[in-house]
Amino acid sequence: MQDVGLIDAVRKGRVEVVTAVESFEDGKVVLAGGDRIGPDAVVAATGYVRSLERLVGHLGVLDARGKPVVHGADTPKDAPGLYFTGFTNPISGMFREMAIDAEKIAKALAKETRKEARRAAKREAKEASKSARKGVPAAS
Repeated sequence: MQDVGLIDAVRKGRVEVVTAVESFEDGKVVLAGGDRIGPDAVVAATGYVRSLERLVGHLGVLDARGKPVVHGADTPKDAPGLYFTGFTNPISGMFREMAIDAEKIAKALAKETRKEARRAAKREAKEASKSARKGVPAAS
């Protein structure tokens, strides 16, 4: 494998390696030791065995063989924001496919981030408008 910046990001504290993920609850990640965190992203490096059943099997995102029902920029209907890559074996090569999927996932995440920023701005404008009508100064 070729490092494309991960080691440097870990060293600089931009990426944090944590203990095993036990589960996902209430928008948080529950780690094996019981700690709860709210990361921007979770990367499950499972190696050559899928081993996803314990982690996400309860979400209905795996088929009967434990393989994700979607991959790339597609997300499961019941688990929006959950992306999978590296669980297919195309004739063109898995690493090539993973690179293509990674780019699609990044674009989907960027699009969703922009949508959320617009929704947040609308909510803030609505609250500011309400406050102005009531004569309350807007928060800054």
